[in-house]
Amino acid sequence: MTTEPRITVVFRMDDYASVSWTELELRIIEAFRKRALRCTFGVIPYTGWGDTGNPLPSVYLPLVPEKVAILKRAVADGTIDVAQHGYCHQPFRGKPTEFAALPLDVQREKIRRGAAFLSSSLETKSSVFIPPWNSYDRNTLRALDSLGFIGISAGKCGAVEGGLSLRFLPATCSLTGLKGAVAAARRASAPSSIVTVLFHPSDFRDHSPARGVLTIEELDVLLDWVCVQPDLEVLPVSECMVHGDLSPVVFKANRPIDLLPPFLDRGMRYVLLPASPAIGIRRRSSVTAGLVYAALFLACLLAAMAADWIFRPGFGLTLIAASTTVLAAAACLIYAFRDGSISYRGLAVTLPLFSAGLAFWSRLFLLTR
Repeated sequence: MTTEPRITVVFRMDDYASVSWTELELRIIEAFRKRALRCTFGVIPYTGWGDTGNPLPSVYLPLVPEKVAILKRAVADGTIDVAQHGYCHQPFRGKPTEFAALPLDVQREKIRRGAAFLSSSLETKSSVFIPPWNSYDRNTLRALDSLGFIGISAGKCGAVEGGLSLRFLPATCSLTGLKGAVAAARRASAPSSIVTVLFHPSDFRDHSPARGVLTIEELDVLLDWVCVQPDLEVLPVSECMVHGDLSPVVFKANRPIDLLPPFLDRGMRYVLLPASPAIGIRRRSSVTAGLVYAALFLACLLAAMAADWIFRPGFGLTLIAASTTVLAAAACLIYAFRDGSISYRGLAVTLPLFSAGLAFWSRLFLLTR
């Protein structure tokens, strides 16, 4: 008897706070409750403001009693699973991070204060941490491990620290990308896979007409679709952390390959697979991408050599063309590496320039013989 592949869908809504829109959040909770589905809310313990250069703001607003009461009811009936979403979600010195690059003791104290408040007000312990902007570093992981958290839910790219017991469940897609992510998981044919849907109140046009991408009614339709899919199960983040294999090995095996063009990725960046099939897909994709880039380089080289043969420019013009293309390729490469890595777009632009430069320099060599 064969076992059908199982696809786990995790819904994660960030930014539940004192200042978030309560009416919309109540409608979201009800949408999950009436279908007996569960959703993880990333809850911000405090709302801070003022000096963004202070990593521990002295002016802040704790989660107000009304919001606490809503959460307690939803947790009690099993609809909502609570994860700690930072401390006060305030950017440090204007950067989109609340924790990365801060000293270990500061990060630990911020997380401890937030966890203590949520534990006392909600009368339940949250064991999962969601860093604001999905931004964290190794000190964040050390702090979480020392405070007894079981795992972190951020993005697919992030730090990993050896020797810790933490688990990793990254967000993989948006609400509007859920169906495509499920299709990609089905194509992978792995024994199990996880699709983690990250959304915010601002994703709804009911809340933000300019930024929103769907309405609460469209969420209802999407959840109805999930309910009738025989190979899908919906679990909260904490339950996945406890029962699934979310080790650092699995996390690293599922990191997206920046150099992989989307038409070769086939949606795998929107799915979390077990380590073995993920590694196999990475290897095959890397080989295929290498062949594609090699073919692109050779095609551009041959095209440049053919153009050079047809038009036969003189020494001066060839020297200018050779120098210009090489300098342009170098500039593109430096720009593409400005963030410490290069994407498929950067390589797709740089390779033709280098191949054209090689063709022109080859002609210069022949002209000077």
